[in-house]
Amino acid sequence: MNNIKEELMEYVNSLKNFNSHNNITITKIENNYAQGVCKITKNSLNPLGTAHGGVIYSLADAVMGMAAASTGKKLVTQCSNISYFKSVTKGNIRCDSTCLKEGKNVSVFDAKIYDDNNNLIAYGTFNAYFMGNIDIEKDIIK
Repeated sequence: MNNIKEELMEYVNSLKNFNSHNNITITKIENNYAQGVCKITKNSLNPLGTAHGGVIYSLADAVMGMAAASTGKKLVTQCSNISYFKSVTKGNIRCDSTCLKEGKNVSVFDAKIYDDNNNLIAYGTFNAYFMGNIDIEKDIIK
């Protein structure tokens, strides 16, 4: 792998953890930007038969985390806010996350979530708290 963005995407998508359990895949990482998708299945639905808000939020949080990690820093989500505009019952949802304000210790990112027809279904803002630089050899288990 040539750079940290490629290493991160390969590593995160290879894990058998929360993201894979919830059908979340990171599809692109650039400087202060990331994109990811989530396949909506019957296990993603709430009792009303629409995508659970937690699934939509989880996609947004995972993608924002990769946008923030594109800077080469380790992070946690410090706080967030999300608004839901439209329900989804099947297909894929996509999230695009970009940096709105880059700071030394905290940066603010947005997350726009779209359905298969490119309708905006949710919008969130996230604060990423940075905890030092990513060390490929220590932090990314091969």
